[in-house]
Amino acid sequence: MTDLIKICLIFFQGLVLVILTSCVSVQVPFGPARKVERTLITKPAIPFVAFTSNTADEAWISEKTGNTISYLSECKKTNENIEDVAADAANAIEHSRIVKSSRGLIDTKQSAELLVSGKVDSHKVKMAIAVFQSKNCLISLIYGGLDEKFDEELNEFESFKNGFHTP
Repeated sequence: MTDLIKICLIFFQGLVLVILTSCVSVQVPFGPARKVERTLITKPAIPFVAFTSNTADEAWISEKTGNTISYLSECKKTNENIEDVAADAANAIEHSRIVKSSRGLIDTKQSAELLVSGKVDSHKVKMAIAVFQSKNCLISLIYGGLDEKFDEELNEFESFKNGFHTP
């Protein structure tokens, strides 16, 4: 995988996370949002390796495909519902089209889940978004990659969702 494509995918993941952090309506006017504490996760397996993200709580990139898995939490009072947050994240990519919309369960909590296709820097991409609320925390799990590589590691994202637990 070329370095340019890896950079595009990291940019894509960062863009989605920035949109998620900017679209939540908060009632507390000062300071950054707290992050969810004591999260227990099953980290993605090799070929996924951790990388530093300025916006995600934690993030991983596949050294094989360039696909990314990340999660973002924001613990503040908010009026947003999980469907709206997921839809806002979907709008982060150009020409976004919702391929599938569903409800699920993450750690026994209702989740809004979207499968989205679109483009980033003229590359066809897909993104899976799962948003749920745990106490006063809004948590978004995101998997994204190039369209032709997306399905190769989708099962790793499903394992990540199934192994995600909050207090």
